[in-house]
Amino acid sequence: MLAGLLVSATARAQDQRALFALVINQVDKGEILVILRGADVLAAVGSLEATGLKGFAGQRETINGEAFVSLDSLKPDVTYTLDERALVLRLTARPELLGSNVLQVESDRPPDIEYRRDRSAFANYAVNVGSGIGYDYFVDAGVSTGGALFTTTFSGARGEPTVRGLSSVTLDRPKELRRIVAGDAFASSGLLGGAVLMGGASVSREYSLDPYFVRYPTFSLSGAVVTPSIVEVYVNDRLVRTEQIQPGEFDLTKVPITNGRNDAKIIIRDAFGGVRELSQGYYLTTNVLAKGLQEYEYSAGFVRHGFGTDSWSYGTPVFVGHHRVGLSDTLTAGGRLELRSDLVSLGPDLTARLPFGELEGSVAISREQGFGGAALAGAYNYSGKPAGFGGSLRLMTSHYATTSLHAGDDRPLVDAAEFASVQLGPKASLTLQRRDATLSLSGSSARTAIIGSMRVNGRTDIFLSGTAEHSSSFGASREFFVGVSVRVVPHAMANVSYEQSPDGDRLVTDLQQPVPVGTGWGYRFHGERGDSAASAAAAQYQGRYGRYEVRSDSFGGQQETTAAINGGIAAIGGGIYPSRPIQDGFALVRVPRVPGVRAYASNQEIGRTDGGGNLLVPNLLSYYGNVLNISDQDIPLDHAVGAVRKTVAPPYRGGALVEFPVARVQSVSGTLQLTVAGSTIAPAYAQLTIEENGKKYESPVGEKGEFYLENVPPGKHEAVVEYHDITCRFTLTIPASDAPVITTGTVTCTPQ
Repeated sequence: MLAGLLVSATARAQDQRALFALVINQVDKGEILVILRGADVLAAVGSLEATGLKGFAGQRETINGEAFVSLDSLKPDVTYTLDERALVLRLTARPELLGSNVLQVESDRPPDIEYRRDRSAFANYAVNVGSGIGYDYFVDAGVSTGGALFTTTFSGARGEPTVRGLSSVTLDRPKELRRIVAGDAFASSGLLGGAVLMGGASVSREYSLDPYFVRYPTFSLSGAVVTPSIVEVYVNDRLVRTEQIQPGEFDLTKVPITNGRNDAKIIIRDAFGGVRELSQGYYLTTNVLAKGLQEYEYSAGFVRHGFGTDSWSYGTPVFVGHHRVGLSDTLTAGGRLELRSDLVSLGPDLTARLPFGELEGSVAISREQGFGGAALAGAYNYSGKPAGFGGSLRLMTSHYATTSLHAGDDRPLVDAAEFASVQLGPKASLTLQRRDATLSLSGSSARTAIIGSMRVNGRTDIFLSGTAEHSSSFGASREFFVGVSVRVVPHAMANVSYEQSPDGDRLVTDLQQPVPVGTGWGYRFHGERGDSAASAAAAQYQGRYGRYEVRSDSFGGQQETTAAINGGIAAIGGGIYPSRPIQDGFALVRVPRVPGVRAYASNQEIGRTDGGGNLLVPNLLSYYGNVLNISDQDIPLDHAVGAVRKTVAPPYRGGALVEFPVARVQSVSGTLQLTVAGSTIAPAYAQLTIEENGKKYESPVGEKGEFYLENVPPGKHEAVVEYHDITCRFTLTIPASDAPVITTGTVTCTPQ
């Protein structure tokens, strides 16, 4: 032991401290203080860990209160070379010791997204006037404030009373992904469940409140590199991302893939020119929840009767609920429950993501008015290239019941369906479908269909289908359809089709051009020839404040002409603005007091600001980062532009006030002089300051006393000039003027 202590003491006596540049796996990590001990090198543990080197052990000792590790003892996990002439220490470490780089391949939410919940209101209207129907109308209105949305609809027609449609209050909680609705709502509970319109309350997990949240299991690619490398990510032979990564392990998460079978690969190009390839397959289904996530909806209220004809008819109490939980990234389990005074219907369900496809199944039991029933459903689907296939089977007893299916109703006792599709090269596809059903009251039926499509070129597509059906009630029948679709001009389509069915033969021609995204015209011409003749012609115009259509229809010798107007009105930011119909979120672009400024939504021009600098933008995506721009070329030269681009997320069917910081620049200039001890001097390089209503205006003073201020309001202002050890206060008067530059002349300040 004494000999060991003597050796250690001798070694320490020979230690040399030196500062070296540190390079780890070809990456410069700055400088590090090391100890040279014979042929060994000791490095501070804390310094190595600060560079990202983790999980190493080695022989350690404490020197002057700091832990050092012998680099010789880290072999073979860490090797090193010491260049004493260049003063460089180069380490090569195994990738697992360099930490993990986690990179999201799919783009995440925009960093500059602005969530708005401005108080707003809207009203949409639709009016149809026709030679045969007289007139009818529909109104959809809502008010949004503080995250709550109240909406209601009503409609009417000539000779009929006005009827209330759906009315509700919606409370969205985006952070909790929760939506609460009080009022009228449709509720459903899944494959074997029913659907009911009720007036009451519901609470649900609503993933659409955060469009950037991914609820299904995502695909990841992992690997390791020992040098700085370039990683190219390919999905289905398409390059989707290129990343530069540092040495160590890496995990590329949220790789963008499509529903169904995907083949992904990464090509790694290291610093020495080496190339490696890693590949992996993955089956994506959006019906499976990621592990730990939940999906639910619980609704309770009273069944609504006479919807569309009666405004306030509610009846039996009802409850509808379903809940699903992601048990793992491949398995999601759930259940449903429906209750009414005379009904109980419930059952579990299961969805599984397989390496090759998706499998789901559910079972259910019910009891309604003393009749018991049961049901079973299962389905398998595989979607991929060049082929896809699948099938489903649903079985019910004769008295199985839900909120929308009564125990005595006609229902499919057996319902089986299968399909198979194949891609015939890059431009054609073929699908075969078969369905067999046995109904409790209507007998049995079988239907077989074959559907094909082919893209001839970038302008022409061909579609065809053939169907054979046999029913115990109506016998056998066959149908055939073939159609050609041609793009005749950039935005117009011509369609010609021939159809043969038990109702007769039809030759149909159609030419249409939809209205543009902005303002402009659209039209449609439609004609049918065969056992019966029909024709229709329509002209449409989409303006800034609405859509307008005139349509003429002819059938069976009867002619009818109809005119339609659809528009909206929005209230936001203290003003009321006419608009096209508002279906989702909207925004008011405000360029204060600057008219004629072009505004863009997702790079599409939507109009120019009005005399007050306002422009309403309808139909933005709620909770999503909508990009709004203004054209700085339309801003007067005497105005300063703070920003020309904003990313805004409005609430569901609510408004966002988007103000661009554009202000007129009015400068104030003059000359300042000080009277000190009877002498007048120019306070060269002093500082002039004005504070007004919490805002500070400052200007350095030039060599001859000149100063320059911007956007100081007119009036008298208390000003302070600081020159060496002199502080002088005076009153600066700025006259009211529309001129871009105001000159105050020479201003004299006498220190007190």
